Amino acid sequence: MKKYARIKEIGKVITGKTPSTENEDNFGGDFPFITPSDISTFDEKYIAETERTISSKGYKKLKNNLLPMNSVCFVCIGSTIGKMCLTNKPSFTNQQINALLVNENYDSQYVFYLLRYVKGYFQQIGAGTGSGKGIVNKSTFEKSRICVEKDLFFQKKIASILSAYDDLIENNKKRIKILEQMAENLYKEWFVRFRFPGYETAEFENGIPKGWEIRRLDRVSKLSAGGDAPKDFSLVQSKEYPIPIYSNGIVNDGLYGYCKKPTRTAKSITISARGTVGFVCLRFQPYMPIVRLVSIEPKNESLDVFYLYYYFKENSIEGYGTSQQQITIPYLSKKKILVPNINLMEKFGIYIDKLFDKINVLKEKNQNLIKQRDLLLPRLMSGKLEVKNAK
Repeated sequence: MKKYARIKEIGKVITGKTPSTENEDNFGGDFPFITPSDISTFDEKYIAETERTISSKGYKKLKNNLLPMNSVCFVCIGSTIGKMCLTNKPSFTNQQINALLVNENYDSQYVFYLLRYVKGYFQQIGAGTGSGKGIVNKSTFEKSRICVEKDLFFQKKIASILSAYDDLIENNKKRIKILEQMAENLYKEWFVRFRFPGYETAEFENGIPKGWEIRRLDRVSKLSAGGDAPKDFSLVQSKEYPIPIYSNGIVNDGLYGYCKKPTRTAKSITISARGTVGFVCLRFQPYMPIVRLVSIEPKNESLDVFYLYYYFKENSIEGYGTSQQQITIPYLSKKKILVPNINLMEKFGIYIDKLFDKINVLKEKNQNLIKQRDLLLPRLMSGKLEVKNAK
């Protein structure tokens, strides 16, 4: 059985607050401080970590805004209205998030999936405020009526079906993180600490192993800037539009949309030239880079793309400029890079390639799980797909 209920009838709504940033003692503690940027995609459930945390001193100032575990956090302002997560421990949020503490008549995980199902409604009313920046304030959020399942048992059944997919996705993410850490640790061991195979007998000159070189980036790689976005592109991948378009940005590695033809086909890395200056990504598949992005491709076998990727992760590039930090190709071309001997880089590349084969398989599995979950979500929430009623 379903009924219509206002959000405030489902639970208590708490809008977050930000403690004074002038007092650093408010931050750096045991309580996660969730902001919209911490929720990296619209597919998140639990957040592993946040950029900032709240200290015991900050807790005393915000204690009335403390969220218990399994509170539903809903981004209510800007272009990211509808991004969501559940708290996995007592947490705080900033003022851009409305949190819902569901009452005993509702299952928090069910409510989480229900709000994900109806997020388009809030995006629509938020965009219609006319304030220039989308917003769903606390009052609007509380008064909004949504169709909910009345029976707590069925709420839990629906949530358990969808949670099974998210649990698999989360396990795969953990495995991906372990593999990525293994690759990064190997880079540091060989090329930062210089504990590479045979290092015991290696000779050093000017602080680096003999045979290694310091070279300008443009001498060992090809640099190119992204262009304008194509006029005919899609925001959704399809057979007609299979090629990803990337710009600067951290969310989804800067995914902008999809087009018909790539402008880059070889393995390469990209570096954000504005905004998220210095953010580096490894590109395996053909793609199209657009504005605010620089592509870097090794010129020959003397430089491995995996080495190049981890080099720039370890040695982040800072931008220049007074009003807005930026990176240009002439500026980046002059940067010096350590180039190890070719045999060592080849060994490194072979090993890392195998790790990324496993990473990419897990990422593909997650994409399929997300698609399956998102196909089930509207059918379960609308009642088109019934759950078994055996208790």
